[in-house]
Amino acid sequence: MDFETYVTQSRRPLLRYAVVLTNDPELAEDVLQEAFVRAYEHFSELRDPARLGSWLTHIVVHESKARVRKQRAADLMEEPMRALASSPRDPEQEALAKQLRGVLAAAIDELPVAYRTVLVLRELQGLSTAEVAESLGMSRAAVKMRLFRARAALRHALWELVGTVLAPFEFAGARCDRLVRLVMQRLNRTITPPG
Repeated sequence: MDFETYVTQSRRPLLRYAVVLTNDPELAEDVLQEAFVRAYEHFSELRDPARLGSWLTHIVVHESKARVRKQRAADLMEEPMRALASSPRDPEQEALAKQLRGVLAAAIDELPVAYRTVLVLRELQGLSTAEVAESLGMSRAAVKMRLFRARAALRHALWELVGTVLAPFEFAGARCDRLVRLVMQRLNRTITPPG
């Protein structure tokens, strides 16, 4: 298969993958274009042409990460201006939403790359298991197993993060006993004994 044919056949799954990694369709197109150009320039260095798909995916991952880092740096420079121009919103709700996004993003970022990639493609981008398998060059069974493990790791990570936040609010010892006693007193006053 010549390079042009491969580009034509693989552009859609690789573009979807780049969109997942960058969360920006226009940036993803730039990433994919750069990946194809790099692959073409270094095609003679590829020892096993059958690995072209995984090699291109690898290039897309690295290019996406580089572009996202560059974009974040540019966004940080513009952040003060956007804050001044934004419309007034409930500061408490905005702070809570930002915290929740941060907790979720931190938990997802902590996942191993293999799990994070499958989770993002399947859950956040809405690709089917078959599409994820095709995009990553994996079997459907492998995608399902990684997705299962990613979800379990994410639940565990979120619990660890949330558990430390909730620790001061736990009822323990005398405080818990007092609460139970007060509840039972109220129930005894409102419930009339049978008979």
